[in-house]
Amino acid sequence: MPRVRTVVVIPAGPRDDVLDTVDSVLTHLGPSRHVVVVDDTRGARPEQISSLASTPDVTLLEPRSRGEGVYGSLWVKLAEALVAVLDVWDFDLLVRLDADALLIGPGLEDAALAVLDADRSLGLLGSYRTASDGSQRSFAPARELLRQDLHWRNAYGDPRLRRAVVRLRRSARRHGYEDGEHVLGACSLLPQRAIERMRESGLLQMGVLANSAMGDDHLMGLGVRAAGLTIGDFGRPGDPIAVRWKGLPAAPADLLARGVAVTHSVRSYEGATGAFEEDVVMGEEEIRSAFRRARRREAGS
Repeated sequence: MPRVRTVVVIPAGPRDDVLDTVDSVLTHLGPSRHVVVVDDTRGARPEQISSLASTPDVTLLEPRSRGEGVYGSLWVKLAEALVAVLDVWDFDLLVRLDADALLIGPGLEDAALAVLDADRSLGLLGSYRTASDGSQRSFAPARELLRQDLHWRNAYGDPRLRRAVVRLRRSARRHGYEDGEHVLGACSLLPQRAIERMRESGLLQMGVLANSAMGDDHLMGLGVRAAGLTIGDFGRPGDPIAVRWKGLPAAPADLLARGVAVTHSVRSYEGATGAFEEDVVMGEEEIRSAFRRARRREAGS
């Protein structure tokens, strides 16, 4: 079984510029890493997928599940990838990264592993209770989606889903789970032990969760807690992760100046930038280009 320090798993859909995201990972992580791209592009990105197929340290994984949903269905596809990673690699850290997230600086692995090694009860790190601007994240939306799954008339009228979620929630609550707690799925960091524990608990083999109203990040939080592990903040002011659900949390130049390692979402930015705090609106290509130029400067230095 090959040994790497870090495995990065990136689910990629039809809209995603996954080639640029993978380039950011290969640039900013250390040499002992492997990238697994879950190719759900459905033929929309043939040139990018072809390029990745010939890129060293990258594996393309086509999901067996072809559910159309973007919530529970994505979890089932991700779970398949996590099982595949456990079957192939021995590793210290797994980074689950959105395709519209970017690594923009070094140091993520060292910082994450220092925290995870210091507290063996931790199974998951990310933007958890405190956001990168210091505000408190709310679990209320995830809690409502959990409630929907637990209702006998859930989204698909599926009694098997309700029974599965009832069991998971009961197990998680025995370990102190708060309904809806999770880290923002933009970037999640897990030690190998957490993924092994989730597989042992059966969470990674629960196809019925494809019908869940919850997001894959909500199900990840539920699964880690059901496996008896805890969740830690890693996206506060001064932490390596600065992410928001929609749009960048700050202008690209500001994130680079702060020494952030990972950011999300590069789809858009609206806010102030520059010495005179001018209001700007940036689209995805402009944002990616700004971070790409910074990568190239770093590579050339």
